[in-house]
Amino acid sequence: MAIDSGVLDYLWTKTMNIITYLTYRNPSRSNNGLSPKHVYTRILPNLKDLKIFGYLVHVHVGKKQEGKMGSKFIRCIFTSYDEASKAYHCYNSETRKMIISKDVVFNEDVMRVEFLQQKQRRECA
Repeated sequence: MAIDSGVLDYLWTKTMNIITYLTYRNPSRSNNGLSPKHVYTRILPNLKDLKIFGYLVHVHVGKKQEGKMGSKFIRCIFTSYDEASKAYHCYNSETRKMIISKDVVFNEDVMRVEFLQQKQRRECA
């Protein structure tokens, strides 16, 4: 999953976080087909909100970012889920900062982090 997504070196910690998140919700043969989360909490994990690591997302920032007529969304990369709430961790490549937000629109048509790798190649050339 992580190698296929072409993740950049500085996102490997987030990659490990999402792998742990998914492993905790996956059924296990040692638990008789139940996930570790189900065994521990006695509640079935909700898998309908799972998203693909590395896809392009648009994070809503409202009017405070660009003013009244400016863009109200920032292009980011989905990196992981927030453990304390139902928010998503998204990486903004322009500011090189992580954004935690619930108000995220996923663009699953754009393949993973390809646009970041192209940008990085242009900066190096």
